[in-house]
Amino acid sequence: GNLADDPLKAEAFRRHSEQLFQNGRVVYEGYVDDPRNTDNAWMETSAMHFHCSEELGRMLPLHAGDDAAAVAWIDVSDEDERFRNLYASHKDMVLAAAKYLIE
Repeated sequence: GNLADDPLKAEAFRRHSEQLFQNGRVVYEGYVDDPRNTDNAWMETSAMHFHCSEELGRMLPLHAGDDAAAVAWIDVSDEDERFRNLYASHKDMVLAAAKYLIE
């Protein structure tokens, strides 16, 4: 449901969100391989990892933005076709973030 309709859920969401954004880690900064790159213009990015608790993940409404066709939680596994086919350098960035979870 809508968080505005439930003050307890809204407070839990606020608390979890604050905790989430306290401990971000840069996993990549710089050039990214992107089909839109040219000799005269190219994409650069900063990718951050914020580890989300399972409870907060269940509370997050996932909606595609203006540059995304779909959004979903997916497994970080080559067995998942959606992961195998992530756009441009996105898979490399996800793997860089996952590396920190293993260490």
